[in-house]
Amino acid sequence: MIYIASPYSDPDVEVRNKRTLEVTKYAGFLHGRGDIAISPIVYGHALVRVTPTLGEDIYSWERFCKALLSKCTSIDLLMLEGWKDSLGIKMELEKAKALGMCVRFIRPEDYLIKDDRCVE
Repeated sequence: MIYIASPYSDPDVEVRNKRTLEVTKYAGFLHGRGDIAISPIVYGHALVRVTPTLGEDIYSWERFCKALLSKCTSIDLLMLEGWKDSLGIKMELEKAKALGMCVRFIRPEDYLIKDDRCVE
């Protein structure tokens, strides 16, 4: 199962919505080609919309993300704007490294993975 990492947090709700839409498109792309993939952003964004008491920051979701990541076999990092500064992505990459997982960096302008080699 592929864990999809992507930035989410931003004070601007439109930025969060745009990021969610992009990662949802990528999850759909993976599903369409037969992969099993999960995104805590797609899942969490929907939960926060119907349960406003849930936080949207990484600290509210860290335990969930780490547990989910530990069930996956690889991680695809969707390189949306802000990914280099994302605390959530830093945490996810540290956990992935500790688990010895394959990490693929995916550009948002093309969802065609041309190189399946892992980045160490």
